[in-house]
Amino acid sequence: MQEVYRQHIAAFGLEISAPADAFDSDEFIRLQWGLDPCESTRTSPRGCIDMTRNWTGRIAIALGILVLLLLAAAAVLIATFDANRYKTVAIDWMKTEHQRTLAIDGPIELAFFPRLAVKVSALRLSEAGRDDEFAAVEEAALAVRVMPLLSNKLVIDRISARGVHATYARDAEGVRNIDDLVTGKAKAGEDVGEDAGASAGAMRFDVSAVQFDDLRLRVRDELADVDGEVVLLSFSSGRLANKVESPLSLRATVRLTRPQAVELALDGSMTLGLDLDERAIAMSALKLGVESTGAGVDAVSLVLEGALAWDGSTVRASSLAAHGSADADTGMVQWKLNGALDTNHFHTSGQATLGGTVPHIKASARFDSLDLNQLLAAVRPAAADTMMTTSAATEPADTPLQLNGLQAVNAELALEAGALVFRQYKVADARLIATLDKGVLRVSTLSGRAWGGSFAGSGSADASTGGIAAKLDARGVDVNPLLKDVAGKDLLEGRGNVSAELASSGSTISALRSRLGGRAVLQLRDGAIKGINLARALRQAKAALSRQQDAIARAQASERTDFSELSISARIADGVAYSDDLDIKSPFLRIGGEGRFDIGRGRIDYEARATVIASSAGQGGAELEALRGVSIPVALSGPFDAIDWKIQWSSVAAAAVRQKLKDELSERLSEKLGTRLGLPAAAGDQAPAPVTPQDLLRDRLRGLLR
Repeated sequence: MQEVYRQHIAAFGLEISAPADAFDSDEFIRLQWGLDPCESTRTSPRGCIDMTRNWTGRIAIALGILVLLLLAAAAVLIATFDANRYKTVAIDWMKTEHQRTLAIDGPIELAFFPRLAVKVSALRLSEAGRDDEFAAVEEAALAVRVMPLLSNKLVIDRISARGVHATYARDAEGVRNIDDLVTGKAKAGEDVGEDAGASAGAMRFDVSAVQFDDLRLRVRDELADVDGEVVLLSFSSGRLANKVESPLSLRATVRLTRPQAVELALDGSMTLGLDLDERAIAMSALKLGVESTGAGVDAVSLVLEGALAWDGSTVRASSLAAHGSADADTGMVQWKLNGALDTNHFHTSGQATLGGTVPHIKASARFDSLDLNQLLAAVRPAAADTMMTTSAATEPADTPLQLNGLQAVNAELALEAGALVFRQYKVADARLIATLDKGVLRVSTLSGRAWGGSFAGSGSADASTGGIAAKLDARGVDVNPLLKDVAGKDLLEGRGNVSAELASSGSTISALRSRLGGRAVLQLRDGAIKGINLARALRQAKAALSRQQDAIARAQASERTDFSELSISARIADGVAYSDDLDIKSPFLRIGGEGRFDIGRGRIDYEARATVIASSAGQGGAELEALRGVSIPVALSGPFDAIDWKIQWSSVAAAAVRQKLKDELSERLSEKLGTRLGLPAAAGDQAPAPVTPQDLLRDRLRGLLR
């Protein structure tokens, strides 16, 4: 048998240096030729079992030695591996494959086991084919556990990055500066449906912590006409894993210069829960602050508190007490939501189409009560006297008219609110219907109850021309708070009707004022003109007439001229309102007048004519009686905020004398004509009824005709 073995081995040109009896052993036969010596009749079953155990132990020892050798080799590799030696490999590869310049000025730290960890710093990457900077990384680190990868689990100990700056650009033809870096594109004709790779099973992830600081993305998109920057100032989270709740906080800003100048700031925190099995997200202890300026909005500050949950198709909220549904894809968002803000219920529904040049929104909402001052905190103080400065009538003349925000979206909007508060305006049963199309806002319905009465209006605004138009019809309103809210003026008191139809255009507040045109009508009862006490001034007529000198005074808020009725209308052209039909009635005065109100310059030049029609001892007595029937000119001039008024006593003296002579002559003529015509005197002590010469002549003519 030994000889046979030797011949077989020699046939292969091999030499065996072993004892001669080694070729006769069972172990040699089994190991070398695949024969089972237990099949030989020379070996007992017991011997075969012992032989198997011996070789099993030997194999285990050999495998252990092999593992130790591999671990030792890995340890030596890790200890001696210098990742920085491979910088040139990465640099050359990036240059060859993508024509980009990669610079790694900082060290590279690399670890293999039990975590695959890498840390880089001072890294810069150029644009493709150009030296312009595409991205820069001050410092970034990632650590992934190795063993869970074998069971299709991604366990990350940490993700951190600081000082990462990148640029995204797309030209008018749709070519992006990241196209050469995007991988995983499907080949032509290759089917990559939703289920592609699904059989492999989704990889589960478990991230211990995330920390980002100062991440900036510069965006220049010519195709979408977007230019701006997104800055993630800070982002931190605890463990992110399936069915684990984790604290999360972030601070971010968004600045756009196109399509319009907008700045948005976010600052918030929450507890985030993920359910990967149900594809659900839950946010509890949510507190998110949003501040924004631009897009025609002076300043917006919004704070959202509560809890939100999303299960893939439905939004649920607590504290906000909202429930409903929403659906979104790449081109459209639809929603239907019912709930409450505090104790005020609301309902809203609509859809937003995101395709096309600008988004299109169709939305409706109904609120029991909506206080926008709590949601939109303006920069200006909220006190009543300072809030009046928010109206266009009191803005500085060179304030730009910002209507660019109207071009950002097309919309169909409907809003109803049982109570609506916005800045100084408080409206009940508010209703608004408006459309926004290609920068043109059209308000077809604007109605509600305010200032103690009701109002209805409509209007429009055009961002391209700066044109603005408005109609207002207010009934039974208290005009004093209305003027305070709309114009910031405290000039009149009274209740009645106000109607106006106005239009203007311009790029600044000054231009709007100087180009204003239209008409306005005011009708009031039981009120007062503030700033002048005309009745008291007329009671001083005796002294004023003796001096024959005009009395000039500055309007004062504490002075007032009461009236029972007032009506006036005005025609407005090129920022100037003309009026010639003033009619004011009081128990002893009638006031008319004509003049102009220069809205563009903020001045008044108006002449009122006051006539005393009756008096009593308690209302001026003899002083006013001396002026009965006399037209007294009162000139008002100066800026709206400091109106001067002047009673022209120099012209009143002569008029008063003429009126006195006229009265006396009329009385004597009446007496003489009465005597000659044989008219009976009045019985008793009562004075005869006043008879004018005209009456006597008319009676005489009647007698002659008879």
